[in-house]
Amino acid sequence: MKIFQFLSVLLGGLFPCMMYAAIMEDIRFSHIGLEDGLSHSTVFAINQDKEGNLWFATYDGVNKYDGYSFTVYRHQYTDSNSIASDISRCITVDDSDRIWVGTREGLSLYNRHRDAFSNYYYKKGGINVAVNSIIAIKKDWLMLGTAEGILLFDVKKERFFNDTLSSALHGL
Repeated sequence: MKIFQFLSVLLGGLFPCMMYAAIMEDIRFSHIGLEDGLSHSTVFAINQDKEGNLWFATYDGVNKYDGYSFTVYRHQYTDSNSIASDISRCITVDDSDRIWVGTREGLSLYNRHRDAFSNYYYKKGGINVAVNSIIAIKKDWLMLGTAEGILLFDVKKERFFNDTLSSALHGL
């Protein structure tokens, strides 16, 4: 009787695993790279918007992939509506489906209706601070990770705040 119970438990535990393994075999990966239009092989971050586009933060601009082709957004010195820098470090899609990009020169917001960017710069010692990470913490507020510490960004007022967090948090 104990052997029957043991075999029942063993098979009952293995059967779901075998089913899961069979499902996993049907997963296929597609690789996309430079030959497909990706602007650079160094990708710092990937995110997906609500339309299904994949966004890649690379060493040579931001790349939007719609499943068929890439659109590459690079900084244009004569165009204030281009992304803040070619070196993009992070991409976040907030709850309002806004696409935020952290770059070596600051923060960029993509406007899909105009197919352009709005740029926001935080200067310290006369130099633009790079944004390395972005977290949407609540509606219309972003927390930004920089080499200078943590910044908050008020989306509605389009302002940076660096003195609203404790000094212990700034050191993270």
